[in-house]
Amino acid sequence: MTSPILSVDEGSTLREVSKFMKSKKTPLVLVKNKSHEYTGVVTEADFTRKVAAKECSLKTTTVDTIMSSPVKTIKGSTIMAEANKTMRQSGIRYLIVTDNEEFVGLLSPINFF
Repeated sequence: MTSPILSVDEGSTLREVSKFMKSKKTPLVLVKNKSHEYTGVVTEADFTRKVAAKECSLKTTTVDTIMSSPVKTIKGSTIMAEANKTMRQSGIRYLIVTDNEEFVGLLSPINFF
C-alpha cells in the first residue's frame, strides 16, 4: 500500500527535505526512523518557525531536529470525539490513522474544525 502522506528518513538534511517537499508539492511529511517507524511530522510551518529560530544549517542539520513529535497511532474505526480527546490529553498535534496495521491517514487539529 502506498502511503497518502509522504515520508522522509530522520537522517535527511533540512535541504533534502525542503527540496523533496517542494518537488512533491506537499505541506508536510512524516519522519521515519531506521526501523521504518513513524516518529514525527515536519510541516512548512516547522521550517518557517524553527529553522530560523534555531539558526539551523540547511546543509548539515537533520530533519529530526525540527520535527513535531511524538506521534500517536489510532485505528481508523476510532470516532472523532475519541481522537480529539487523545490529542488534547497527550498534547500532540497529529495522530497517525491505521487500518489493519497499515497507515491510511493523518489527523491534525484542523480536521476537527
